[in-house]
Amino acid sequence: SAGEFADGTKERPYTSFEQLLPFINENRFVNVILSGEMAMPQKNTVISSNVQITGQNDGRIVFLPKSSLTVRNSSLVISDCIISYAANHTKGEESEISANLIQIERGVLDFNNVELSAAFAKNGTVINAENSVVTVKNSGITSSADSYSSALAAVESKISIRNSTVTTVAGTSINFSAQGGIFELRSTQCKIVGVMGRIAELFDTQSSVTDNTFSADLKKQLSSTSAVYTDSRNVSVEYSGNKESGF
Repeated sequence: SAGEFADGTKERPYTSFEQLLPFINENRFVNVILSGEMAMPQKNTVISSNVQITGQNDGRIVFLPKSSLTVRNSSLVISDCIISYAANHTKGEESEISANLIQIERGVLDFNNVELSAAFAKNGTVINAENSVVTVKNSGITSSADSYSSALAAVESKISIRNSTVTTVAGTSINFSAQGGIFELRSTQCKIVGVMGRIAELFDTQSSVTDNTFSADLKKQLSSTSAVYTDSRNVSVEYSGNKESGF
């Protein structure tokens, strides 16, 4: 078949991410036009060069059970794509794993017009960033798990979420948690569903949180629960225009 001799041209496109990966990692910058569905390998895949993926004709990236992605010392820009992940909900070892779907290490992640849905087993975080830059705009992220779930967890990173929709469903449900760095959340609809949770937990960041809609559907109404928790070291540069319900 044509796939055997794939070289990334229109005539002989790559048909799987495995075929594409060697090409990605031996080039400094790769521009991928994604048409239709691309399944990720059922293991952790490391990207160490700069990749731009633009969807056309219903471009979809499917993370299968055990699939995850690490972006290391490089950048990943995804536009106009649908991304999905569903864990194996088998009892036993598999479901005990705490999962990060996308791990960014000293790198850059940029989502524009991306719809991402992730269904973890016991615990799961969609985007985990360390010393990185993450920008999400005009996008939707939905994350669910049995016990604990968050859409984004960041350490010493620069985070910007704008004009997006973020929903987390889990026993303990957190949209965002950030430690150090800069955290910016603007004009975004945020929702948490579960037993308890918060929209954001910010520790020692410089935060700007403006014009968002925060809603909660929680079984435990803690009188002290605020939508956004900040510790004493957090510098809140802006906090205005946010609407809250269910807190």
